Amino acid sequence: MGQEEKEDWIEDVFDSVRQTKNVEVPEGLFEKIEQEIDKTNVLPFNNFRTYLLAAGIAALLFANGSILYRLSEGARGNPSKELSESVYVQSMTLDFNFYDI
Repeated sequence: MGQEEKEDWIEDVFDSVRQTKNVEVPEGLFEKIEQEIDKTNVLPFNNFRTYLLAAGIAALLFANGSILYRLSEGARGNPSKELSESVYVQSMTLDFNFYDI
């Protein structure tokens, strides 16, 4: 598609959009929507949910902290142990022979 054809196509699209009619909102529609919103039952954010959310965040922070601690201990610890663990993990992930016959 050449540059001139592309510009003609764009102008055709714009012309078709310009020919469309504007949408008119019926009177009272916004009031009707507000009434429907007022009718809905909003569940309060009760204390149980607050404690559950706090416990979940605390558990995530604890898990992340313990993982970071173990990683930092491994970096300071015995390199041969770290290497052997790395080889073990790689062998687990690369060995897809689940059934020995």
